[in-house]
Amino acid sequence: AIRHTRHPRTLAPAPAGKTIPAPGWAPQVPAATPPAVLRLPAKAVAASGIIDAGSHAVALVACTTVNINLRTGDEQAALLGAYGRWLNSLGGPVQVVISAQRVDLSSHAQRMADGAESIANPALAEAARDYADFLDDLAARRDPLWRTVTIAVTAAGEKGRDTDVARRAEHTASALSSLGIQTAVLDGARVT
Repeated sequence: AIRHTRHPRTLAPAPAGKTIPAPGWAPQVPAATPPAVLRLPAKAVAASGIIDAGSHAVALVACTTVNINLRTGDEQAALLGAYGRWLNSLGGPVQVVISAQRVDLSSHAQRMADGAESIANPALAEAARDYADFLDDLAARRDPLWRTVTIAVTAAGEKGRDTDVARRAEHTASALSSLGIQTAVLDGARVT
């Protein structure tokens, strides 16, 4: 408890091990509590997308979602069975991260409305304007979200862990794609 109360509450990235002063536009932090160095578990990201986390390697798989409620009972059982088989095949820790972000439909609606002006067919132009109005109405009434699912697979050890984690990521991607999920093992640029 004593260590917790004395630990800094503000952390900042510091590539050289020393924190840099905050920019002028940032809120001022009292001098008694300067920011401490933020220590991330990742040491490096390879071009292949494998993250070196010291004692283990991590690979990330991006996934879409599947709405199971729209399926029949037999289809639901098949999906759950395939998902269970993937879970049972895991040989190491896995983390599933689901995040949601707000979607800005107003810019898409504006593009649709602008594009409607260049459509020669009056019926199609009216349909495009109606669709733009629908998107504006949807953005005003609801809070549309865009969900992303990222699965982090790991492998530990000294030898062959990068190959092992890459194999586990590919296995995860192929096992989940059999459920109708679009998957992609992320490369270095997308991981970063």
